[in-house]
Amino acid sequence: MKPPPPPGSLLWRSLRLYQLFGANTDVGKTVFATLLAGSAKSRWPDEAVTYLKPVSTGPAHEADDRHIQRFAAGVARQTLFQYELPVSPHAAARASDKASLGRRRGKRLAFLTVAT
Repeated sequence: MKPPPPPGSLLWRSLRLYQLFGANTDVGKTVFATLLAGSAKSRWPDEAVTYLKPVSTGPAHEADDRHIQRFAAGVARQTLFQYELPVSPHAAARASDKASLGRRRGKRLAFLTVAT
């Protein structure tokens, strides 16, 4: 039996997708992501390179996408949820009056798949 293809290849064979994890703040995720995205844009200048931040907390002027904008020219960037309170994402969402994914999905949804 043949092993299943990598998740990215289920969409497009040429899709290169990287997801960064870090258990704490100030461990270098933003710097590494900026270097990775900037290098990808330099290596493949004719291809779209995008930085996606699902949830960002803290002042918008200090957000990661601003760092990408400044140090990785030509890289598209998107933040799905930006909360001003500089706390954990779940606490910032709870304290905010912005809609959260939990409020958006409603009570009738029993299963949710998030694909990035």
